[in-house]
Amino acid sequence: MKAVKMLFILLPMCLIMLHTYVSDGYAANTNVTDYGDGTCSDTNISAAISDSLSGDAVIVPAGTCTWTDSVTIPEDKTIKLIGAGSTKTIISYSNTMIKSLSSSSRISGFRFNLTSNNTPIADVKNTGWLMDGPVEIR
Repeated sequence: MKAVKMLFILLPMCLIMLHTYVSDGYAANTNVTDYGDGTCSDTNISAAISDSLSGDAVIVPAGTCTWTDSVTIPEDKTIKLIGAGSTKTIISYSNTMIKSLSSSSRISGFRFNLTSNNTPIADVKNTGWLMDGPVEIR
């Protein structure tokens, strides 16, 4: 009888723990081509980040875009922002390009062309984020 009681206590706890592990461990791709006009615009990327879950990759298509607003990665999300490559996804900007409030986010596969002097590339509020290759800044 004691064993049956213990089973009824432990089984729901194990199911909850398994659900939490599977939910948090899942990472998906969110394609920017599914938003707005499907380009690498700041508006489309921001919408894709908004719809993404922490741990997801936001896949940005090849193209040349000018950002007029910063793209923000919220504090509660760890996002991988992945362009098509530094010769294929080319972003021009005159304001701060990325605002990362999250730790452990990653940005790669872009070329960023600065259109005004003394503009920071990123405004980062936490540690542990990464901008890696191929990323080119001009």
